[in-house]
Amino acid sequence: MIKAVSKKIFGVVSDGLAQRLERRADSEGRSLSSLVAYLLERQMEGWAEPAQTEQTAEPLPDYKNLGQCVMHHLSKLVDSGKFPNGRLKELMSGAAATEIEILRIALICGLTEEYVSSLPLNGGANAKQSTRAK
Repeated sequence: MIKAVSKKIFGVVSDGLAQRLERRADSEGRSLSSLVAYLLERQMEGWAEPAQTEQTAEPLPDYKNLGQCVMHHLSKLVDSGKFPNGRLKELMSGAAATEIEILRIALICGLTEEYVSSLPLNGGANAKQSTRAK
């Protein structure tokens, strides 16, 4: 028997939506993750994927460290309002980024999470090896 491979994904929803989903999952006797997977499957049924066009991917920028990346995209990051006062300055100075901050930097700057998380800190320690707050 071939076992289906499942992939975990991370998503953020509002408190109100989370409560509605939890109530529906309870009423249907499902787990929350099972309900969300079911709803996504239903939504995606019949959706035609866009035709793949041959595009050359832009090369990733050659940032020396996370601080340089943050500095280069500082105005976009500030405008996003997703970082508390002073946090971007800390990141530019070599502070370790949390997983959420890495995701936000990647999304706002148009980079991949893997690329941003692989950038070393200003001190030279690899960001993946440093201790991050979760």
